[in-house]
Amino acid sequence: MFGVTVKTDSIESVKSINKIASGCEGNVDATTGRYSVDAKSIMGLLSLNLNRGVHLSTNSLEDFKLICERLKSEKIEILQIDTDFASV
Repeated sequence: MFGVTVKTDSIESVKSINKIASGCEGNVDATTGRYSVDAKSIMGLLSLNLNRGVHLSTNSLEDFKLICERLKSEKIEILQIDTDFASV
């Protein structure tokens, strides 16, 4: 599992996260606290508590790399990166 926690300080950043997740081939989950939704669902993202940031996770290394590249290009602040290379 590969994951990244990002700062969500505006609706625009949430829209960007949704666009980034939608561009991935595999599943991308968005989690805050104990709630997890499909990051490709804008309604799901908007249902989360966005004040604490959002943890995005995927099982695909390729999707993880794509997510990190696009987050940087969209200037979305990355708070933490989690990787589990044992699953590769």
